[in-house]
Amino acid sequence: MASVMEFASIPFTGGDAACHFVGLSKPLSKQILIGFSLPTPRYCVVNDASKASRDAGLAEMGFPMIVKASSEGERIGLDDRSIVRSCDELAEAVERIVSTYAQPALVEEFMPGREFTIGVIDGAQPQVLPILEILLNGESTYSYAAKVGDAAEEVCPAVLSAEEAAEMGRLAVCAGRAIGCRDYWRVDFRADARGAPLILEVNTLPGLQPGYSDVTKKAGPAGMPCGAIVRGMMDSTRQRIIRLSKSGERAGSS
Repeated sequence: MASVMEFASIPFTGGDAACHFVGLSKPLSKQILIGFSLPTPRYCVVNDASKASRDAGLAEMGFPMIVKASSEGERIGLDDRSIVRSCDELAEAVERIVSTYAQPALVEEFMPGREFTIGVIDGAQPQVLPILEILLNGESTYSYAAKVGDAAEEVCPAVLSAEEAAEMGRLAVCAGRAIGCRDYWRVDFRADARGAPLILEVNTLPGLQPGYSDVTKKAGPAGMPCGAIVRGMMDSTRQRIIRLSKSGERAGSS
């Protein structure tokens, strides 16, 4: 849809087609994050389960690891088998992803710490919404089943020091900018064993369903109705269109 809007020179909210393409590809997103010196777990892309145990990059990471689909959203492909602690489990998880989703597997070093998600409303001064913590209640990962079944408990705002919250907010803004997001986006984090936050992925088109989507759940703690989030997005879009009109560029191009 973003491509169609760009082709027709129709202004729209959110990132352009290239941004969404990059955001959906976890390996490509991680390459960009690393290029901008932003913290993200180490990873390898694996196409062949039979060769996984011989991959030098995986051997360097060591177990445990987490195996994900490389180009899916909504936690699709994640379940209790995704965290692997042996070569046999690794091969099985990679084969499951490759055969089920017809795409390479992304194998990441597993981060054992807390999990967070942060929404950002763009503008001259980006607004970082209150940080939402996902409590896994004994589970090791926030799986697809837990997400769609609302099984995980959520705390917003997350209990963090002012310094921790400010640093995570800074990383969320920088990550969205690096990927090419506009107007609004969401960034998912997982902490390492020392408590340092690492960027899991950037959601270039987060949901906006009132009271359900992660971005709108942060509206209450932010002291703003959901409509204010939408107005913030629209203000960012309007300012961008004004800048483009002054520079003579096509409205849907950037």
